Amino acid sequence: MALRYTLHSVILAKDGNGNTAQMLGPQIGGGSLAVSGAASSSAVATVDCFVHMKAGENCLVRIGAQNAATNSPADSFPLDTGDRDTKFLPAGQYLSVIAA
Repeated sequence: MALRYTLHSVILAKDGNGNTAQMLGPQIGGGSLAVSGAASSSAVATVDCFVHMKAGENCLVRIGAQNAATNSPADSFPLDTGDRDTKFLPAGQYLSVIAA
């Protein structure tokens, strides 16, 4: 199974009090990563964006250096089969995954 992901642009919005918030914008890319005993990574993010993920099986995910996901929940966050999550992915960073 795989971790499927979509990349979305960042939209800056202001509320009635003038506070700025980052919001999920249009899709700008995506793909899937194989979930196995060795970490695998997406291509490097070329712009700040949000990454929306859906786990095809239990896995641990990390945003950072290439192939940075580890089997330690202290370093990587868990996603169970069918779970979805959205995180900020800074330019120059990778999304990486490893089997839980």
